[in-house]
Amino acid sequence: MGYVKHQLYTKPYKIGKHGAVNLPNKCEWQVFRGKRSDKGTGSMGKALKEGKILLALSETYKKDKCGGSGFWSVMSFLTQKEAQVLSEHLRKATRTPGYISLKNKK
Repeated sequence: MGYVKHQLYTKPYKIGKHGAVNLPNKCEWQVFRGKRSDKGTGSMGKALKEGKILLALSETYKKDKCGGSGFWSVMSFLTQKEAQVLSEHLRKATRTPGYISLKNKK
């Protein structure tokens, strides 16, 4: 299986009766440049100058060769535009009490 736009890896975690996965408290969001391949391989790292933006939720138990943590439970490959929209929504959420973004506006 190759990398797709959004991926959720649950194998190392217990899945609750309602399908919820409780991730460890030592998870953090990290951002990389990434080139994905349909063959399940790819290049990811903070030093890449091209490729899609990879937003990864990773466990913080050890650093890997890309400068991130060892296991990425959530991976999303974002276009430049998607990253800009996400950035704007996060910026608004930090400034506006009760801010909710329900839909991306084009």
